[in-house]
This record gives sequence, structure tokens and C-alpha cells, in this order.
Amino acid sequence: MFISLQEIKDSLGSAYYKRGVEYNSQKRVLSMTKELFLDEENVEILNIHSSVRGSGRIYSQNIEIYFDYEYQLQNIVEGTCSCPVSYNCKHVAAVCIAHKADTDKGLLGKAASVSSVDKW
Repeated sequence: MFISLQEIKDSLGSAYYKRGVEYNSQKRVLSMTKELFLDEENVEILNIHSSVRGSGRIYSQNIEIYFDYEYQLQNIVEGTCSCPVSYNCKHVAAVCIAHKADTDKGLLGKAASVSSVDKW
């Protein structure tokens, strides 16, 4: 469930990462709900549903962070957003950075859900 700031920057690009840092520091991430699950190839995927206060309105995100422990590959972020950019934007970056801060504190998040895999 851990992702580095460099992996976030590599996935989203420097410009969106920089704006995401600003948005996160301005406390624009309003909510996050997280669910961890395994795909059919045993790759761990963290799904985050979130909302971020943008310049003129609140935008919704659906983000998946892929963790490939078996092959030691870099973690990958893919996120959609209701903003005009729509994919891997500054809002997605802000949420990923907020998630990183949560994991650094040892927290799952403000409103974490437990997947059926975790319950099993």
C-alpha cells in the first residue's frame, strides 16, 4: 500500500505533481475512500474514490494504484477525474500525496473500507 513521492511524480508528470503538492498543502482533498484488492494476476490494487476542491468546483476522482511486489516493478498510478483534464491530473496527484501522508502516519485513511479479501 506504500507508494513513494517519486513514483507519484513519475506516473503523473512533474507539472501535475507540483500542482498536486500545492493542492494537498492547501487541504483541498475533501474525502477519500480506499479499498485494497488483488487482481487475477495477484497484483495488489488500491482503489481510491475521492473528492478535491478545484478552482471553481469540487471534482471527483477514481484512482487505482498498482503494486507489483512479485517483479519489484515501480508502482503505477492511474486516475480519472471529473475535471476537464480527466486523467492523471493535479487533483489525482493531490489525492495520491494525501494517501502517501496517511501511510506515512500509519493510517489507512479518513474513510477506509475493507475489501472482501481483507475480511476473508
